[in-house]
Amino acid sequence: MPLNFKKTRIENIEEVSAQIFGKDSNYLVTFEELKSQVKFENIFIVNSSTNTQRGRHAHLRATQYLFCLTGLIEVEMLDGIHSMKKILKPKEFGLKIPRGIWAIQDFKADSILMVISNEKYDENEYIRDFALFKKKKNIL
Repeated sequence: MPLNFKKTRIENIEEVSAQIFGKDSNYLVTFEELKSQVKFENIFIVNSSTNTQRGRHAHLRATQYLFCLTGLIEVEMLDGIHSMKKILKPKEFGLKIPRGIWAIQDFKADSILMVISNEKYDENEYIRDFALFKKKKNIL
């Protein structure tokens, strides 16, 4: 059963792993484990330069899985009360961010972020105003 937007908390964020075959710069990454957990509806590739901030939004419905393909990306996640930061690097863990979590990605190097979503892209399900996010979480 999906998490309720208002009740989603930092504790609901999970680290997820991919399977890595190979080493050094010659490797293959598979997401077989995720395939059994979620029906993918969309995959986004976000390419940003050093010192660029992306995200700054929450989702009403979507759960997203974030993986750093190249570079270094700091992800800050907020539930309206608590916050947490994680650093994403290639060939390491990714993050499962459920609906109702505000997320900001700081690209610390020229980086590529892969986002796997269980929802098709729909601009209407994004919350891009932090005050509105807090209001919908009943925190204001």
